[in-house]
This record gives sequence, structure tokens and C-alpha cells, in this order.
Amino acid sequence: MFEAAWAALGRGEAIGIFPEGGSHDRTELLPLKAGVAVLALGAEARGTPVHVVPVGLTYVDAARWRSQALVEYGPPQRVPAELVELHKTDAAAARAALLEDITQALRAVCVTAPSYRELKIIHMTRRLLRPVRFQGQASQYTTLHKFFAEAHAAMRDDAAYRDLQANIEAYMTKLKAYGLTDRDVASASASSAGGGRARRGSGVAVQILRLLRIALTVLVFAPLALPCAVTVVPIRLILHPIVEEKTREAVANSSVKIKGDDVRASLKVVYGTGLVVAVHVLWALVAVVAFEACGWGAMHDALGFDGSSAEAGLLHAALFFAALVVVPTYNFYAILLLTFLHRQLRVAKALAFCLLRYGNEGLGARIGRPQKVTPAATTGGEGGGEASPRTVGDVSHLDVFGMRSVLKERTRELFFAQAPKLGPAFADAMKWLHVDENGSRQSSFQGEVK
Repeated sequence: MFEAAWAALGRGEAIGIFPEGGSHDRTELLPLKAGVAVLALGAEARGTPVHVVPVGLTYVDAARWRSQALVEYGPPQRVPAELVELHKTDAAAARAALLEDITQALRAVCVTAPSYRELKIIHMTRRLLRPVRFQGQASQYTTLHKFFAEAHAAMRDDAAYRDLQANIEAYMTKLKAYGLTDRDVASASASSAGGGRARRGSGVAVQILRLLRIALTVLVFAPLALPCAVTVVPIRLILHPIVEEKTREAVANSSVKIKGDDVRASLKVVYGTGLVVAVHVLWALVAVVAFEACGWGAMHDALGFDGSSAEAGLLHAALFFAALVVVPTYNFYAILLLTFLHRQLRVAKALAFCLLRYGNEGLGARIGRPQKVTPAATTGGEGGGEASPRTVGDVSHLDVFGMRSVLKERTRELFFAQAPKLGPAFADAMKWLHVDENGSRQSSFQGEVK
């Protein structure tokens, strides 16, 4: 295998390698396998100059259907001449040194975190600071994520940041308990706040109108999409238990996988593709048989066919392929519509939750404007007084809307204060987020990956 690869490099071809040696869902790179170093140093020893190009693949939301992904290329790196010389006398040491260089190059183009817990906190920090209606490119999401990951590492020992992390974890726990997501709460807040200013005395009326609009939208559009269930539901019922069982086996037999999301996604593609084709072919055949039983003779008469076997076969084939095209196309757009309706129902769930729990009293303030942490709930003050300006205090007693409001303001304050210490690129990104939150997009931050 190496001989064939060296020959390809000698012809000036490029070779793609996944140096970790397998897929995983960890938050950091796995130790690289030696193969990439063997290949590069072996080619250099044969007189073929080799450049190593690091490539990072980052998903905006890996668990979300049709999420964006960014493929980031780092600068090409020539294999150092001193390692080529070292390879002649100590091949193992040369390989180890080159692997370390490649690892550092890959870390520069990948978003990593020390643990899954910290990665979730970084994700939530980015969500809290990102404007609700922001629809950026994958490069912008990834650049922001890298900035926050770097800030997380730099501020890990800061007391105020540790306090903020604890409250963010409490917020995520409360969201999970209520069956909500941060996006649900943010969308409900944005749609109800009237541009960030709560309207006192009209909270219930505003939310009820919003819920009625969502209900009307679902009632009008759901019937258009529900027929796709005859093809989607069988696929789901067959695919889900198979994928989950094999994912559990893969996680149990692996020392590097956490939840097996990579296995789950791969199995859905592999098995799902075959099932989708099989189910659609089956329904196309059902359509042909059903039409022949119900209206085949009328079509023959309308088209003036004489009933010969050749004409009947042609009509069968035309109807079959028409069903193969029409049904999958309809299902695709129906699933898009159902995804949109599901999003609307989740927003309605967040609104209904607030209505049922709080009613009219304080509803506008809870959804539309920041809540303050009471002195009794703060930490860092003396004698039960106000909290230190660098600490949040315990906000777990607040509802999810109040927690998000306080955490958003505190996160913004903390990161703005730390921005000058984290470099001009991070400071520019923070200014851009602040400007964009207020409706303007005139900023120098374009999401370049630094």
C-alpha cells in the first residue's frame, strides 16, 4: 500500500488521509496514527518533496438535519529537512516529531474542547451572545466558536467565569427538565418582546394571539404534509431500532466513542438510503396496481389505445417512473414543511409554558426585559448586600426566560471586559455581535478563520 502511495506522490498526485484512524464523537483529536508520517518521510527519502495540508471539518450543529459544515484548509507545510535527515538514523523519533507538528496544525483548523461538558458550555455561550435572528455562514459560526473556545481556555481559572459556567449548566439542566431548548426560549422571547421592549398589561393578549397564529399555521399546512407519513413512518419504524442497537454495540466495543453520534449518522445514511429506495419503489408498484384496478380502462379509452400488450407495458412503465419521481419530490418538500411546523410548535410550547405558569402578572417583564438577581440570591457581597460586579450570583431560582436574560447580559459584560486581553480579532467579533444585536450589520467582522 505504501509503495502505491509513494508512487502516486511521485506523479504529483494528492492523497487524502484521516490520520486519527477512525471516526469518533469526542471533543478532542485522537492520537494520530503513524501512517501519515511514514508516508511523508518515506516519500521525502525517495526524493519526492511533500507538503502536508491540514484540513478541519466543523459542523455548526452536528445533530441537526441539513446543518451547515465548514471545511477549513490550513497552510501547506513542507516536511522539515532536519526530520528528513533524522529519519535516516532514527526513524521512530522523526515520525514522532512529524506527528506532533501535524497534530498542532490540525488543532489550528479544528474546534476542540477538553471535555464534552465544556464543549456544551462553549456552545451555549455562543448561543447566548449570538443575535436570535442571526443567519450567518458556516465560517462565521466556526470563527465565533473558536474565539469562545480560546476565551474559555484563557478564563478557566477566573472566579467570575466559573460562576457563569455553573449558572449556564443550571440553565441547561432546567431546559432539559422542561423539554425545551435555548432556541425555543430565545425565539419566544424575540417574537414576544416587541423589539426588546415589553408591553406591560398586554402580555397575555400578545401571547395568546401568537399561539393562535401558530395553531392556524399548523392547521392549514399540516394536512398538506401528513400524507408523506405513509412512506416516512415505515422507514422510521424499521430504521430506528436497527440504528440504535448497532450504535449501542459500537459504543460498548469502543474506547473512544462517547455517544456514538458518528456511528448513528453513518448507519442512517447507509441503511436509510436503501430503505428509502425500497419503500418508494414499493409504493410506485402499489400505485400502478391500484390504478390498473380502478381506472386503467378509462385511460386506455381516453388515449385511444387498442389494448395491445406493448402499449399496456409502455403505460405501466410511464406510470411507474412518474410515481418514482413525484412521490420522492413531494416527500422532500413535505418533510421540509413538517420541520418548519415542528419548529413553530416548539415555540408555542415555550409560550404556553410561560402563560400557564405565570399568567398576566409579570409576563411582559419575564419575556421581554432582563430580570435582576435579588440581593438575597447574589454571591460575593458583604453582609448579604449586592453581588460583586464580576459575579452573577445564583440564578437557578428564576424561570428559563429570566435565567436566559440574566445570563445573556452577564456573558456579554464578562466577554466585553475580557475582549482586549484576548486579541484584536476577538474584540472585533464582540463589537460585531453587539452591533448586529441592534439591527446593524456594518462591521469589519466577516467570519474569516484566523
